[in-house]
Amino acid sequence: MQSSRERAGRAIPLLLATLAVLVAAFGVWTMALVLSYLVGWSPLVAGALLALAVVVGAALLRVRTRRRVAAR
Repeated sequence: MQSSRERAGRAIPLLLATLAVLVAAFGVWTMALVLSYLVGWSPLVAGALLALAVVVGAALLRVRTRRRVAAR
């Protein structure tokens, strides 16, 4: 049987990860609203472009990290 301390040890990282995702989603949503206001696009289009930029940025960072590790 697991103690409450062991269960809390697993729950805290999950809680922090969930909080990080919510903060990131709120940030993207806020940036999409600001971008849609400044450029005059629909918030859906602005959000899709921001999400695409995040995915491309993450992919480029992953490639750069792999090259750096391979160069060692």
